[in-house]
Amino acid sequence: MIKRTRVVREYPINRLQDVLIVPMSIYKNNAGLPIDRKLLAESLGTTHKSSGFITKINSSFSYGLTMGGYKDELISLTELGKSIVAPKNKYEYENSLIKSALNPQVFKKLYNVLAGKILPSDSHMVNLLEREFSMPSQISRECLEVLKSNGIFSELIKETSGGYVVVDREVSSLDINEGKIIDGRLHRDFRDDSVPNQILLISNATKSDSLKLIYDLLETIDIKYTELSLLNFQDIAGENNIIDKDYYLKTNQCSSAIIYFKKIENNDCLDILEANLMLNLGALFYSYDMKVVIVIEDSLKLIDLLKGFDPLVLNESDDSDINKLLLNKMINKGIIKITA
Repeated sequence: MIKRTRVVREYPINRLQDVLIVPMSIYKNNAGLPIDRKLLAESLGTTHKSSGFITKINSSFSYGLTMGGYKDELISLTELGKSIVAPKNKYEYENSLIKSALNPQVFKKLYNVLAGKILPSDSHMVNLLEREFSMPSQISRECLEVLKSNGIFSELIKETSGGYVVVDREVSSLDINEGKIIDGRLHRDFRDDSVPNQILLISNATKSDSLKLIYDLLETIDIKYTELSLLNFQDIAGENNIIDKDYYLKTNQCSSAIIYFKKIENNDCLDILEANLMLNLGALFYSYDMKVVIVIEDSLKLIDLLKGFDPLVLNESDDSDINKLLLNKMINKGIIKITA
């Protein structure tokens, strides 16, 4: 006879958003004072012996919202629980949600591992839970679903067109250079207007589906950008050796760049254009301390020229993956930072 092994969960089985009804009921129905467990169950429309009530009480305790388990006579509201159901302001509410989501140790450890990174696929996450956190395979997917739901609810996980991004714990914010994006908008309190904080998007194309994907990504995560055409160094080297004033103005407003080079069909001028691209790259690398992401359409010669600069080659990637790959490169180059 095979003996069944009992699976012990080291995480709350309920999502954070589903458990908030427990501290809310204590606050509303008993003025925030400790309440009899049976009365609490009644206020939630159930009985103190129901499995649903028992799991909610245990989950509420795990999130740090209440004190007391399913065998205790009284269930009391914690300060953390009170700061969520009766916050002084929205900042206390947001920070308290994050603290609650991080209260279960297994979730906290996972967020520490993933902070500042794009959330891996579900299959990779399940593998991570089972191999690195010794999570039993019977419950690893359940744990992942609770983790993701809590992350999105508390904004520890941000959804972008490039995938889900796990932000650094404590504060839910995307930091681009010196500006910070909070709740999808630039938070002026953290911005120093004397410091450049835009991305320069420079290209040899005016209309392109791939270029539109880049626009969409930057706009989705609310990053300001300014556009320029590739500088023509042939003109500068000739009689008209003056760089347009607008070029200086726009480049000085930025502190990083994305350079997009569309494939040229006319092979007669390809060498000149590729040389011009390399000169533009040199100027951008110097200006922005290497904070430059290169995006090119498939060109064997260009790929060979730029292989040391880790370009994003569009024809090697599906459209659905381009934003995710671009976001990764922007993070790796230090253009976007996920910070506290």
